[in-house]
Amino acid sequence: MQVRIGYLVKKSNFANFYSLVLELRNGKEYPLFAPGRFFPGASNCSTVEGWPVRLKQYIQPSA
Repeated sequence: MQVRIGYLVKKSNFANFYSLVLELRNGKEYPLFAPGRFFPGASNCSTVEGWPVRLKQYIQPSA
């Protein structure tokens, strides 16, 4: 499983949106946050870069 950052540019207002995309071992991809919808920090690339790290921490079993 991999988590990567997706990117969407909304041409109507030149807004950039970022989202997380979960890629499973079988190759299927699932967007975790709908691109273009407002989530706090979704238009800030540096904020979104921290999302995959936090998500991996949440889903990994604690030792």
